[in-house]
Amino acid sequence: TGMIQEIRKDHDTAFGRWMPHINLFFPFLSATDVALVEADIIAACQNTQPFQLSLPEVGSFRHGATCVHWAKPVTEPANALKKLQTQLSSLLREFKPFLPHLTLANPAPPSLLDKIKGMWKPFSYEVTHIAYIRRTGEGPFQVVTTYALGNQSQ
Repeated sequence: TGMIQEIRKDHDTAFGRWMPHINLFFPFLSATDVALVEADIIAACQNTQPFQLSLPEVGSFRHGATCVHWAKPVTEPANALKKLQTQLSSLLREFKPFLPHLTLANPAPPSLLDKIKGMWKPFSYEVTHIAYIRRTGEGPFQVVTTYALGNQSQ
């Protein structure tokens, strides 16, 4: 996460609020929502085998005069992240459809994208767990619990 944090510290206003992450839900889940379906979350994670996730390229969402610049996740097997997101979201209320991404800069000028592309070095890792993060008040988000993928221990 060194490269990600180097970019974020200067260009993401939420740098101090949360760690690098890829949302599975938007809007965020409350602790009550999670508690109501935690057994189902565990079961869905156990039915999902660990997978490779790579971040090969960066892109942008345009919001008026500014952008959100982000890294695009790609999985092997294909669509593993999207399948997990769909499976988990079916347990809960309706969520806004969104493109999974890792925010690098927000809000940012469109011209910053070329600089980020020049800094970006694609990498990959194995996803073995997902995390539920939450914050109290205005403090930074913290990992509350993790859920293991496949048949491994938490």
